[in-house]
Amino acid sequence: KQAIWEINRNADDATKRAMNEEMRKVYDETDQRTKKDLADRLNAEQKKRIEAAEKAGNHELAKLLKEAPEIKPDDIEVFNPTNPTAEVKVGADRDVTMRVKPSAGQIVKVPQPGNPSKQVAGRVNADGTVTVRGSDGKDVQVKAPDIDVPHSMLKEAYEKNFYETVTGKKASEASPEDVSNLAKEYDQACTDRLHPEAYGSRPEDLDTAMHHPDRDFSDPEQVGQAASYKGQEKFKEAEDQWKAGKYKEAESSMAEGMRQMTKQWKNQVLKRRDAVAGPPRNANLPPIDSKLQKAVSIMDDVVAGKISPADAEGMLLKLGHTPISVANDVGKQLEMLQKFWPGGIP
Repeated sequence: KQAIWEINRNADDATKRAMNEEMRKVYDETDQRTKKDLADRLNAEQKKRIEAAEKAGNHELAKLLKEAPEIKPDDIEVFNPTNPTAEVKVGADRDVTMRVKPSAGQIVKVPQPGNPSKQVAGRVNADGTVTVRGSDGKDVQVKAPDIDVPHSMLKEAYEKNFYETVTGKKASEASPEDVSNLAKEYDQACTDRLHPEAYGSRPEDLDTAMHHPDRDFSDPEQVGQAASYKGQEKFKEAEDQWKAGKYKEAESSMAEGMRQMTKQWKNQVLKRRDAVAGPPRNANLPPIDSKLQKAVSIMDDVVAGKISPADAEGMLLKLGHTPISVANDVGKQLEMLQKFWPGGIP
């Protein structure tokens, strides 16, 4: 991780592009292997559903489940939340979500027709639609949304294949801790909509966070918590490493947490503030707390290599802040902005 930081600070764009290309090859290989493993597992689970329906005497459901085509690796889509930037940089981490079209017979939730703020459940039909009751009391057929592969299932498959791609060794010959630790060392996080690092509880929230700062979040509280979590996780990791006498690792984790918070500040908080303050809303926003602004600036100096994480912690304390409190306040800023959308938090 420290090497990546040094490359981003000092290397030319050609070197950065070359490294990004090497990482892209690793990720492409890992993703293809993971998608195959997940397709096999999801198909096996569908067979178990059929067997359970037949055993229970529910032949109508068993028939519907059998009509679902087998899932192929290419049916699984990979999502990598990455904020667009004009600057050439080597990625220092990766959040991975994988989605698949739901099979016939599965129960999914969709926005209620006529009242999209409410979620209603329905069983997927053979044609990929869901029949649900609209706000007017009438049954309506809507397209079933793609669903996230549960992060626990994705984590198991992804970490195994990431280990094998990076090391060239079989994961089965390594300890589960070694496999998991390699993914952690490279900051590979597998998420779904319920994961602490997920931007919101609905798929559209991810697109809003990444590309549309002018759009409303369906779940601003979860988005704020996700922004905070990305720093909190690293700060707590640094604390544990320091207590264990792993001082070099602790410094690296602390620096990474600070990088995450400056990233959330620039890409989420400031961009959304600009969107809310500009047309058509032209909202009269309260000024950003000067101490919070200074705290984020201090963290940015760590990212730029101007000061050490230890120096930054001392400077934050003088402001009445800790790294954790800065992370909390960055998330609260995102939540606060929601009230400037129609129907937002009062």
